[in-house]
Amino acid sequence: MAQFECVFPSAYSFDDILQYFHAHLTKNHGEYTGGSDYASGRVRVAVRVYERYSVMGDNYLSLTVTLVNDGGDTFASAISAAGRGNGLGVVFNWGEDKFLEIFSDGANMFEGMKVLKKG
Repeated sequence: MAQFECVFPSAYSFDDILQYFHAHLTKNHGEYTGGSDYASGRVRVAVRVYERYSVMGDNYLSLTVTLVNDGGDTFASAISAAGRGNGLGVVFNWGEDKFLEIFSDGANMFEGMKVLKKG
């Protein structure tokens, strides 16, 4: 499992960030598999799950992206995880970092973005 967390300044809207990452991840070989949205007052939460196949690891990788906003800055968490591959019941994590890198590269396009956690 690999994780990246960051904060986007309030100059960027929650919807713009969400739409950007959806387009960025699906353009870079991630398949959208599901999501969930929640709002209460000024608080908004969006969860999106993407999947891709890793030839090197002979397995599927998932990337879960969570955005949270309370009317100010937007918090983002992206977690990649490898599934079972090769029919052996063995978990290979090859490709997790690369899938997460697609998200972090996209996050770096936002001026003023602050990394909270990487690894």
